[in-house]
Amino acid sequence: MITLAGIAYDDLSAYLTEKGSAPHGEQEAALRGFMRVLERGLQGDLERCYYVLPLDPGMGKTRACISFVKAWRQAGYQPASSILIGLSTLAELEKMINEMGLLSHEFGVFTSKDEMNVLGLPEDRHGEARVLFTTQQMIRSRTKGRSFADAAEFHYQGSPRALRLWDESILPAAHVVMDRDTLSGMVRSFRKRLPAFANALDTFAASMVAQNDGDVITVPDSLTLGPSSLQRAKASVETKGEKTLLENLQQMIGCQMVLRDQPHAGTVLVGSTPVLPDDFAPVVVVDASARVRTAYQLWAEHRRNVAILPGAGHSFHNMTIHHWHRSSGKQALFSDLDRREIAEGIAEAWRRDPKGKWLVVSYKDTLDPLKLAVKHAIGDEGAQLEWLHWGLHTSTNAFRDTDNIVIVGQWTYPPATYEAIAMAASGLGPVEASSLNVRDVETGEHAHNLLQALCRASVRKSIRGGTARCNAFLITSLSDTETFLETLFPGHSYAKWREGSIASEAVGKAMELVDAHFATTGPSPMKKKDLRDAVGIKDASHFTRRVLQQPAFLHFLASRQLESSGQAIKPVECAFDPIDDD
Repeated sequence: MITLAGIAYDDLSAYLTEKGSAPHGEQEAALRGFMRVLERGLQGDLERCYYVLPLDPGMGKTRACISFVKAWRQAGYQPASSILIGLSTLAELEKMINEMGLLSHEFGVFTSKDEMNVLGLPEDRHGEARVLFTTQQMIRSRTKGRSFADAAEFHYQGSPRALRLWDESILPAAHVVMDRDTLSGMVRSFRKRLPAFANALDTFAASMVAQNDGDVITVPDSLTLGPSSLQRAKASVETKGEKTLLENLQQMIGCQMVLRDQPHAGTVLVGSTPVLPDDFAPVVVVDASARVRTAYQLWAEHRRNVAILPGAGHSFHNMTIHHWHRSSGKQALFSDLDRREIAEGIAEAWRRDPKGKWLVVSYKDTLDPLKLAVKHAIGDEGAQLEWLHWGLHTSTNAFRDTDNIVIVGQWTYPPATYEAIAMAASGLGPVEASSLNVRDVETGEHAHNLLQALCRASVRKSIRGGTARCNAFLITSLSDTETFLETLFPGHSYAKWREGSIASEAVGKAMELVDAHFATTGPSPMKKKDLRDAVGIKDASHFTRRVLQQPAFLHFLASRQLESSGQAIKPVECAFDPIDDD
């Protein structure tokens, strides 16, 4: 019997075969099964659950969605139904519309950009559109505080759309971390325009001082702002972070949060808040990170409304990862000495394939200085280097033909954020969530971000169950990296890179902790005992030999104008008295 799922799979298979990646074995079974799930969704025959396809990048997840819609269109839109597609970026939205080949009267586009919305039916006719494209942020914002059944802007002929597709990562709740220092600092901004709110916020922030790490606090109703007051409050502050904090504060009114004293970062409140209504499910999700992201496991175990669909084994045997274990965070890149050394390493890697295409991923606010340093290290040899910063390291296919990639640093969060992600995924409150293994969540988030970043390059192309050739150069101080990488990229080849410059894991961790301390506390000294405890070395003499006396650590301190003196790490003091006049 010919089914819509079968027709869609034939189209997908032909496309992948033409690209040199004919599906077979587990991949074929996974994609055929996924097409059947899409057909059941179109028929309204799925349980209220999130169905997640965890295939690695390049194995046909997004293309399967395109082939399914094309097959449905060719079948005269039978069965009579409707589809909502939520994408993470406008670029991906436009790309999918073009590849589906739909006519403008067959679909609608609902975004905040008029130039995108005019691609399809006008907004007052979206209820006629078989397919409605939107952004994931639009779905979150338009369903905030109400059910999906009440969100008429996403409906078809007066009812919620039967098949809802979501491309890339998803969690049913958002993690929330509120910083007491920032809350307290905003009070002055509201004194004139919102005096009652200012007093309530001042009292709330002050009450946190008397609390201890691990105490559970309920955000009081006295902080509630109406819509117009919230707009006035947001207009009273300057930064995007402060505006987001105000929104989070309103979402957490009446909710419990756990207080955490973060080393070198002050006191924060940690919690989570729903971002999708309960009746948004059933939803079909395609996300490569579901294979490695611990948050999905917590979601399945505790909420029990997510189903990870069968995936497929994927071999990375055509990829070689060259690992340079060294400090490569923002503080390192802000240091002229460290940035120059990292740039020389990138130039050294580039000389292995000077005619090839290269992509470098690093931090947004250090990207320009690093570009200049690399350009200086390479010279006038016309390197084909593209650049991408962390935060934009997902979704794009623009670099799929780039077979050399350099990853500088890692996309990490403060410790409290991982605890908040655990709460968001599991749905557990602060007390119950205290039993969760937050370290596993941290490892899963590292894996998620590294998988997404590396798979921007040619390794995302799937060829007969494996990947295209790719050389990856990884500069990071992550611990136990070799084991971590084998789990993340099974079958890849591992090689140490610039081994003479590698610091031990303990030294690398100490560097990151020192950077974090002085980034948040300014010139305040850091006690060596606190550093030793954080690194995890009990014996003081052992810590001195393994870390404090290591050349790499001494070089690191010198590059930061710091010194190890007495019982603390502190800024170097000028050895000369000031000179009067000239």
